[in-house]
Amino acid sequence: MDASPAAVVDLTKYVDETAADHRPAVRGRRIPIATLAHAAATHGWTVAEIAHQFQLTEAQVAAGLLYYEEHREAIEAAEAVYQQALDDAHDQANHASLIS
Repeated sequence: MDASPAAVVDLTKYVDETAADHRPAVRGRRIPIATLAHAAATHGWTVAEIAHQFQLTEAQVAAGLLYYEEHREAIEAAEAVYQQALDDAHDQANHASLIS
């Protein structure tokens, strides 16, 4: 059996790597790729179900999930930074409301 090289797919048609908050997102939709991966993992949704829930095409979802698999470590690190920033902002808002 001849092992041919894997096809290279350009995911930049579907994924914007420079989206807001430095989190890769579905191109033109600003839906974070991590959100798609979370929906698949947490809810067990199929590509079709995710596409329906987020009003995306199945190609957009499949590309997003593939991108996530190829960049999981970097995406999870960026998500941790983003979540920490949200937590810090929440803590500051709570602290400010206690002072006033």
